[in-house]
Amino acid sequence: MRKVILGIMLVGLVMASGVEGQPRNILKAPVASDLPGEMPTLASSRPRALLQAPVASAPEPVTPPHITERAPLALPPVIALTGSSLPPIGVLPPSLVPGERPRANPSAAPARVWFSAEYILWLTKSSPVPTPLVTVGDNIGFGRLGAPGTQVIYGGRSESLGGFSGLRLSGGVWLDREQQTAFEASGFLLERRTQIFSARSDAAGNPVFATPILDATVNGEGAYITSFPGFAAGLTAVHNSSRLFGYEFNLAFNVRRTNAVRADFLIGYRNLQLEERLEAFQRFTILGPGFQFAGAPAAPGDVMSSFDRFGTRNQFNGGQVGGRVDWTDGLFTVGVTAKVGLGATHQIADIDGGSLLIKPTLAQTVAPGGIFALPSNIGGYSRDVFTVVPEVGINLGLRFTERLSGYVGYNFLYIGNVARPGNQIDRAVNVNNVPTDNLFGTPGGPARPAFNFQGSDYWAHGINIGLNFQY
Repeated sequence: MRKVILGIMLVGLVMASGVEGQPRNILKAPVASDLPGEMPTLASSRPRALLQAPVASAPEPVTPPHITERAPLALPPVIALTGSSLPPIGVLPPSLVPGERPRANPSAAPARVWFSAEYILWLTKSSPVPTPLVTVGDNIGFGRLGAPGTQVIYGGRSESLGGFSGLRLSGGVWLDREQQTAFEASGFLLERRTQIFSARSDAAGNPVFATPILDATVNGEGAYITSFPGFAAGLTAVHNSSRLFGYEFNLAFNVRRTNAVRADFLIGYRNLQLEERLEAFQRFTILGPGFQFAGAPAAPGDVMSSFDRFGTRNQFNGGQVGGRVDWTDGLFTVGVTAKVGLGATHQIADIDGGSLLIKPTLAQTVAPGGIFALPSNIGGYSRDVFTVVPEVGINLGLRFTERLSGYVGYNFLYIGNVARPGNQIDRAVNVNNVPTDNLFGTPGGPARPAFNFQGSDYWAHGINIGLNFQY
């Protein structure tokens, strides 16, 4: 029994010394010469790559653990998770891309159509009335220019018509998804604003009101009275009105675009129309003798009236070019637009005048011609002139939502050549053709007043307040 125990211990020591001298690659596939029969199944404790059948011809070389070759580590494929706020690996969100500014709603589609409505309040160049139309005087000067005591109370200067309210509507559509080309249209309308001046005497004819003229028959100053103590009592009035409106169509081509700045080139068509009228009116009751109407005596109690009407219309049609730059920083925007139109202005002038005598019996007598509008210049006239129309504007905006924004701005519009009614008046008058003059019907004298187009420039400027909607 002692010999058996010593023999088992000797065999164990030999086996232990053999294991420690062998490398620790315990997963090395055995060679056929080491273990007889089939290889044991180790699927429960070893990787599948190591369970291949051994090669019978030669054992695989043993690689030391410190230089074992390994396959490169493969990254798992990126899995897009629905609803995840994290971007895929290697892709930065727009807010982290260098130089990018986040939009209010990056997922929203680019706007294709826009529409804006504005209230505008503009001032215009004063209406020129170089001819004095109403004077106040005394019993010696009769209201003639240059006479002592005569004062011009309307005309002889430019008359301001005040501020004009109006409306401007604009809209456009991008013709491509990349917003490189757009078609846009715009139109505005200012109210017709009328200045009304009037002066009335008392029932006795005080004070003296008159319409001064240059008597072409004697080349001297004269006047037609509207009121004079003991001779006539009445009133004189002047109506001066103006209205401006227009529309335009443009193609916009994008020439530069960054995250904050956009610049567009504009080319298109423009129409502008300026309509104005100047009318002088006199009406008085005869108090004393010495008056005639159309060559026939007029008696006290008769009522005389006359009017002179000068109307002009300027219709500009032409092409225009320009540019627009918009700068955006978050909720705030700044836009600057400059355009210049080149074309022709069709100028129309209409001159009319008439006189009326009303008897106490209501019998009426009508005669053509007033004072400044007589058969020598009554009629319609027209001409075409080359005109330059520049315009500049600036808007400061605030975005309320992704689609809606508001803005306030300033515009300046200039029209190079227009006909205005006050400039078409010729104050030289052949008194022989004035129905309310006692010399009416006397032959001779020059054909005055005459008509000759007189042009001038015109401008309008002011503020605008509007809303813009895009979708």
